[in-house]
Amino acid sequence: MLNKISFFQSVEINFISAKTSYGISNLIKSIDRAYKSKMYTFKTSRLTHILYEAVLRNNLPVVNHTRIKLKYAHVGGYNPLIIIIHGTRASYLPKNYITYLKSYFIRKLNLIGMSLQMKFINK
Repeated sequence: MLNKISFFQSVEINFISAKTSYGISNLIKSIDRAYKSKMYTFKTSRLTHILYEAVLRNNLPVVNHTRIKLKYAHVGGYNPLIIIIHGTRASYLPKNYITYLKSYFIRKLNLIGMSLQMKFINK
């Protein structure tokens, strides 16, 4: 079930026991990490650098004999986190590449317990 819900890729799972208090300290640490992750602000330069890294690792697809070009990324909102990516023909990105970008940003930004939305704007 966890595979089917994309939000859960950034959630930590903690096993606890109310009877023995097992795992409570780990749960408190996870809550603290999620709170810090939620309160952190991201600079445009860092997001753009992560975008360039992702594109270098996995080339952008070609649409109608023209390669899609992604220029820069910035934050569009914080609750939920929205990353806006500007580029040429950005709205033509296939769904699997968008999923790749989301997971790459989640991993690089160390987002825990947060959902991430991406919007693409054509120049």
